[in-house]
Amino acid sequence: MRRLPGVILVLSVLSCNADFGPSGRYEKWLKDGPKSYVMTVSRTCGNCPVEMMGPVRVSVRGSVVSRTYVSSSLPVPKGLDEIFPTVSELFYMIDLLKVDKRYRLSVQYDPDLEIPVAINIETFADGVDVEIGIYVTGFQTQ
Repeated sequence: MRRLPGVILVLSVLSCNADFGPSGRYEKWLKDGPKSYVMTVSRTCGNCPVEMMGPVRVSVRGSVVSRTYVSSSLPVPKGLDEIFPTVSELFYMIDLLKVDKRYRLSVQYDPDLEIPVAINIETFADGVDVEIGIYVTGFQTQ
């Protein structure tokens, strides 16, 4: 089984203009979720370079989002920043992937916060099995 970077996933999330509304936990997050928080996002994606794996500290303060590598405190470069999603982006991505039958999706939610904390995505594209994992830890409101 060969693993590739999460390019397919990122392009799907960024280029899709899905004509559907949020559901369930996502709707609750949009309504009641904190406007400022920090969390750590890590990824697995087989042969990805280290800069695509994290861990990355994602800080949200209203509409301002910053992403820095935990190990160096350096900002995540433009172009890679979007592969380390905010909570809203995680929920949106999950909703998109649920309707796209090319992907097999597994999601675990924090029992108290009801946010996604482990997302595993698998697809078979061009004869290659692609697996991506996104993991959230250390969520704190600010």
